[in-house]
Amino acid sequence: MPSSKTFRARQQAPKQSKTTTVNIEKLVYGGDGLARMDSQNPEDPRKAIVWVADSIPGETVTIEAAATSRSKKAPLKGIIQSIEAPSVHRVQPTCQHALAQAPERCGGCQWQHMDTQAQLEWKGTIVAESFERLAKLPNVTIKPTLGNSPWHYRHTITWEVVTLPNGNLRLGFHQRESNTTIAISECPIAAPPLEALLKTINNQPELANELLQGIQRVKARATDETTILLGLEPRTDEEPIDTSYEPNTVAEAPQAEVWDSTQALEVFQTLRETHPNLKALWQLIPTEDAPEGSEPQLLWGESVVTTRLQNIEYSISLPHFTQAQPQGTEQLLTTLHQAIASVMPTEAKTTAGKTIVWDGYCGMGLFGLSIMASPLGAQFSKVIGVEGDLTSVELASLNSAQLGISHRSQWHAQAVEDYIADWYLEASLAENLAPNRITIGIIDPPRTGAKPVVLDWLAEHTDKAIIYISCNPSTLARDCRHLTDNGWQLAWVQPVDCFPQTYHIECVALLTPAPKTEDPSAPHLLR
Repeated sequence: MPSSKTFRARQQAPKQSKTTTVNIEKLVYGGDGLARMDSQNPEDPRKAIVWVADSIPGETVTIEAAATSRSKKAPLKGIIQSIEAPSVHRVQPTCQHALAQAPERCGGCQWQHMDTQAQLEWKGTIVAESFERLAKLPNVTIKPTLGNSPWHYRHTITWEVVTLPNGNLRLGFHQRESNTTIAISECPIAAPPLEALLKTINNQPELANELLQGIQRVKARATDETTILLGLEPRTDEEPIDTSYEPNTVAEAPQAEVWDSTQALEVFQTLRETHPNLKALWQLIPTEDAPEGSEPQLLWGESVVTTRLQNIEYSISLPHFTQAQPQGTEQLLTTLHQAIASVMPTEAKTTAGKTIVWDGYCGMGLFGLSIMASPLGAQFSKVIGVEGDLTSVELASLNSAQLGISHRSQWHAQAVEDYIADWYLEASLAENLAPNRITIGIIDPPRTGAKPVVLDWLAEHTDKAIIYISCNPSTLARDCRHLTDNGWQLAWVQPVDCFPQTYHIECVALLTPAPKTEDPSAPHLLR
């Protein structure tokens, strides 16, 4: 545990900073501790809020604090100079790139300085506070956070390509609170096959330079110890070179080399001599400015491999999204199934009538597929999945066929909002035909949450339950408030710690129809 004399964060404090001693009250979403200090504005006697990285509630720390924004309402940012009273939950970070004393700190992990139990408790507290403070829902049932293996858990990872001052290329991540990228020599949260691959590439300069020439990012996915899929994302013409040069030496930085897929494939085959678990090499599409119609290209190997979740085999690939943490994914699936079982009758579904699972933002369809392939599937006539990424929808269709449920599945390759617009159009043209209702509605939207039109549509057309899976408690709380204002009640929220050592939290929220009210002032489902 660092002492008050040895703890020094090698970061430059912002200009016009103030050194003071504060008590850390709590953690906020984003990973920082929250403290209060005397206002620097004599006209405003209120205590100023300051966010302090690397801190733990209950600690007394001396910080150097300064404003990071011109807004007077924005919190100050504090950098710890010494710890006067450390928490009993403080531990030494495992990774050298997470040490506060490191000259270049990786931005991937925010909580390696805090023990596992404290991380779990504070993630639950942050979720509860999101509902209470942001959504004004103070009495939500927040279940204890489900924990996972704290190390070597991440099976999908994206590295940035870093250009060193000598021109060599390395794999790395973004530096903490910076757009600058830094090379790394280890990553203890990565699955062992991925960390081993990282070390091999970064410890062989000639191999790294040939493999990474003209590349801006590298994506890797390990299904287990025997299978790794590797993807290279070439630079675009507009993409700047990431370097670790100081501003006055930028002109000395090497120019970007054109990517050569033939050379990359040759180096990949050399890499397979020490890593025979490499099963595929992909050319990925740049995340920005990709030409219309661009698709990932398989350069070598197997386009699809299998992974096992809850004793069911699924086909997955590299380009599409899938959860990065298998153990956490199984916990999400178990929680999802428990939620459905709690609202559905125990008897098996008969052939009469239609019971539909609707899976929005479905990706490769994992949530819907897992239901239909489980004993719960007997209660549903079909699953309808909606996803904007065509390659993911193709994978959902493939899995449906392999699981023998193609006749009970329907997949739509379009944005959820477009699907709903088409649904309303078809319903308006159906005249006397009542549109199908949803029995269970599932959504797993991006971090920004679901749009109101999606929530309104679910609220009006779902019968039994809406199950909201989220990686952002702030937008989850906001959207659950929207649903509770439109005829639904929040039964519970289950946080799942899919990403230990970070502030990130996955949640599953179960909503059920609120009891009917005769109050004419009650809000309408659709405006």
